Amino acid sequence: GRRARPNVLMFDDDEWEEPEEPPKAYKRWEKAALSAGRAVVLEGGCGKRVPTVRQNTNRLARKGAWVIRINASAEDAKCPKDAAFGVRTVSLHCGVLKAIRGINEAIARIRQGVEREP
Repeated sequence: GRRARPNVLMFDDDEWEEPEEPPKAYKRWEKAALSAGRAVVLEGGCGKRVPTVRQNTNRLARKGAWVIRINASAEDAKCPKDAAFGVRTVSLHCGVLKAIRGINEAIARIRQGVEREP
């Protein structure tokens, strides 16, 4: 078989193969997650120089997905301020590892029934 690789366009990628259509399994997941109100996009470290990931995040947000956008740059951590995004967005201005650790700690506290400390 051929070498496996993610189907993500990166910088000066001579081996990029544009898919004819999005994979059917992904489209099924997307439709089910959005219709159930359970889609959450965790976007970490995605700046504006490679717009493909951010464009997909924004598209999903406009369809009702929750968005957690993490970036060390305050400007790149911002979510659009339009009605389509509404209150379903969280912008975290910090490193991705720090954010993931904080999210994990918050989930652990919720599971233990401990309220957030002031």
